[in-house]
Amino acid sequence: MKKASILLFILLFALFSCGNENPQDNNNTTDGAGLDNNLADQREDKPEEPEEPSEATQPPAAPPSSPAPQTTPTPAPPPPSPTVSFTAFGDWGEESYQTIPVANALKAYCLAAPCDFNVDTGDTFHAGPPASTTDPRWKSEYQDIFGVLGIPFYAAIGNHDADGDIQVLIDYAGISQTWHMPAEYYSLAQPANTPLVEFFFLNSGDFKFETAEKTWLANALSKSTAKWKVLVTHVPVISNGFEHGDDDGGFNYKLIPAICNKFDMILSGHEHIFSHLSEELDGCYFNQFLFGTGGAGHYGFSATDPRVHSTGAIEGFGWFQIKDNTLTFKMITASGKVFYQTSWTK
Repeated sequence: MKKASILLFILLFALFSCGNENPQDNNNTTDGAGLDNNLADQREDKPEEPEEPSEATQPPAAPPSSPAPQTTPTPAPPPPSPTVSFTAFGDWGEESYQTIPVANALKAYCLAAPCDFNVDTGDTFHAGPPASTTDPRWKSEYQDIFGVLGIPFYAAIGNHDADGDIQVLIDYAGISQTWHMPAEYYSLAQPANTPLVEFFFLNSGDFKFETAEKTWLANALSKSTAKWKVLVTHVPVISNGFEHGDDDGGFNYKLIPAICNKFDMILSGHEHIFSHLSEELDGCYFNQFLFGTGGAGHYGFSATDPRVHSTGAIEGFGWFQIKDNTLTFKMITASGKVFYQTSWTK
């Protein structure tokens, strides 16, 4: 009995020992909750790495970058060269009917060709200037004939203009929209801001060319930046006309030293003819035009004068165009014909 009790005790001890063997293995293989807790601990301890896209979802690789093409800016084109176009004539008729054909030809020509302004070479009023700025002669002898054309007129004083009060001619410029005479002698630059040509108007109607005028001319010339320079004097330096001839005013001895080789041309009237002459006097070259062609009648002239390029007793006007280094000239008759033309480059 005692022996059987001992055997039972040994058997129970063995069974108890087998049920508690390898406890760690049982926990690792059967406790599903334990596996889930370990993954959660890993996520808390280490941030989740982003999942890399598969080849099918990856964007295409960008092509290798290349430098932007270098472009040279196109320079702006130079501004167009200025062109100055103008007409010239003087010595108008005492009766309007003598001048009307010239006005009609001027109007027709300037409708087809550019005419920026007109240079009036003097003796606008052969009977002397109007008595005042309200004198009806302004209307009948200027406004109704030339003022209506709308072309600016820049006038020089002639000997007949000086037979009365020349201040009336200056004052009328403050009333008229087309008549210009700011002083008895003055200059005109065209274009005004960047002049290509500058005109210098003298008062030769008094036949004096005194010190004040001579000083003004010297100062004005020293300040001029124009490529072309034009002298406007009613009394010409040289002339092939029989009525007046050379130096009719008797002041060339004072004038020539002041203008010697300083002007490209001289525009004058006085002789009632058209002429283009040139001459060298004592080393001074003169390119002289005569425009006594406004309708005041005709004078005699020498066609064989060796200084003459062209001449004639006609009514009409000269047309000039200056562009850069080139000047073009045409003499247009009252019938609209080209009487003479020439051009030169300086």
